[in-house]
Amino acid sequence: NAAIEKSMAMMDGYKMKLFLLDLSFIGWFILCLFTFGIGFFFLQPYIQVAHAAFYENLKESRLESIY
Repeated sequence: NAAIEKSMAMMDGYKMKLFLLDLSFIGWFILCLFTFGIGFFFLQPYIQVAHAAFYENLKESRLESIY
C-alpha cells in the first residue's frame, strides 16, 4: 500500500502529461495497423522507453522539489 500511495503522490499533477504522451502515439498505432501488426514489434519498445524516460524525469523533478 505504501508503494501505491507514493506512486499516486508522485503522479499528482502529471496525469495529463502522461495521457498526452500516450495520445501522441496514436498515429503510430494507426500506421502499425497497415502493416498487419508487424510494426508493433518496433512500436512497443519505443513506447516503453518513452514511459521510462517520463518516469525518470518525474522522479528527478520530485527529488529536486524535496531537497
